[in-house]
Amino acid sequence: PTRDTVTTTLTMAEPEASRVSQIAPAEDTMKVFDSVTEHGGEIRQRRKSVSSMQSMYIEPSAVPEQLKTVMLPGISPMSQEALKFRLARPKSHVRPDFKALPDWYQGQNTDGKLYSPSEWADVNKHMQHRVRDRRKEAMTSRDTSVKLRSGNDTALRRKSIQVKNQFTHRKGEVDKKTMQLKLLKQKLDTERELMHGAVGSLDDFNKNRFQWPMKANQQCLRARARRIGIDLVADGVDDALKIEKEMLGSVSDVLDEAFNAAVELSEQMAEASTLLGEDIDRKLQAAQTDKNAEKMKLESANIELHVHTLQAPPKDATLYENWKTASEDLEAKSNESIATSKAMRTNMKKTQDESDAKVKHHDSSVFAALLRRTEEYDIAMGQDRKLLNEVKHEITTVLWEIEKCVSMIHSQEKPMMRTTTRLHKRDTGRSSPERTIDAVHDELLQEAKDISAAVDALKAEIATHTQNLTDLREMEVMLEEDLAIKTNSRKIEKKCVYHRSYFAKHKADKMTASR
Repeated sequence: PTRDTVTTTLTMAEPEASRVSQIAPAEDTMKVFDSVTEHGGEIRQRRKSVSSMQSMYIEPSAVPEQLKTVMLPGISPMSQEALKFRLARPKSHVRPDFKALPDWYQGQNTDGKLYSPSEWADVNKHMQHRVRDRRKEAMTSRDTSVKLRSGNDTALRRKSIQVKNQFTHRKGEVDKKTMQLKLLKQKLDTERELMHGAVGSLDDFNKNRFQWPMKANQQCLRARARRIGIDLVADGVDDALKIEKEMLGSVSDVLDEAFNAAVELSEQMAEASTLLGEDIDRKLQAAQTDKNAEKMKLESANIELHVHTLQAPPKDATLYENWKTASEDLEAKSNESIATSKAMRTNMKKTQDESDAKVKHHDSSVFAALLRRTEEYDIAMGQDRKLLNEVKHEITTVLWEIEKCVSMIHSQEKPMMRTTTRLHKRDTGRSSPERTIDAVHDELLQEAKDISAAVDALKAEIATHTQNLTDLREMEVMLEEDLAIKTNSRKIEKKCVYHRSYFAKHKADKMTASR
């Protein structure tokens, strides 16, 4: 037995387990420190300077070769569940329940194997050696950690002063910068309204022309996945459905790409329009934000952990220059968005027409494949029914033959009783001189042999008939199951035809409208 085969669950009070707190750092906190390690400046240098003091984890000593076949303590399900529980709740002191330990070990040692005294001593020595090594490594790591914390604390204080100085410098550089772009804003807003109408038209087309075919295709694929037995075959319908699915996905992707691009462009134009009108307000707000951030203390009630801010690029000199020229860049971007929007609206209309033609073509292909497959099921089910009737008729005939043979065997019981009774009477009813083995005696014995031989022959016939009956019953069940499989498959095909019909779409639209 290994640790991977342990499945028994440790029983303990859930309320007590739920009160056990975690001692490992939170995931968000670890992300903060990982980011500081990458972007932390002096902290990064400090970590390099004290890297020689950092302790390294050393793997526990391996199990000696002579003990790899020994069941070492700690492999039982009770111990493994206790280990799992304590690793998840490090401060827990709940003791494992070892009541079932004897039964478990006896179950693993069904051969009654006994270990040698040397193996017993080696196991104890290995456990003691492993525990002493781990305590030594833990103590070494603890001493290194104390030295590392002291050096990092000094570096963090120095970095805090540098951050405060940078805040003061940044507040002095913030300036108001405005430009008159009302004419461009009006032009941009007009094109944005036209694009908004085109996006709505494309979205309606996608919903009305693609959502139902995609839903019907998925329903057919899910339904046909419920085929059973030999009918779970990759046939022409599967091929047609997969081709249609790929087509719908590719065409839908094209439309989605055009839709997303149009939405993104519309959002960009809306964003540019907003930025043109709120440029001054944003700069004032940024200045106020920096002022408030500078005054923020560690004791402030509104400080929170925002890990995502550490993952963004730093605000260096290059980004600052881009900020000063934002208005000029916004004007060029707005003009480019207007030209792109006009070309995109023309292409969206062309894509709709091409997509509609593809959907109609593949819908006809799938429908034709479904009809062909349904006809194949009808033919196969007709053949199965014919064979099943023949098998049932033969089963009835074989049962009748068995009954006849059994009846013949029963009919020989009285003759055998009479023959043996006659022999018995002649043995007991005649005195010694007259108890002769004569022709009557011989004929009676021969009659008993003939009756026995006839019964044996009948028994052989019954055995043959019984075997034939077993085979016929197997064929009967096989045909009945095959009919059930094909009936199930035929229903699925009919359901697929319905799912793809106008009536199913009309019913679904009506139910959606009623909601």
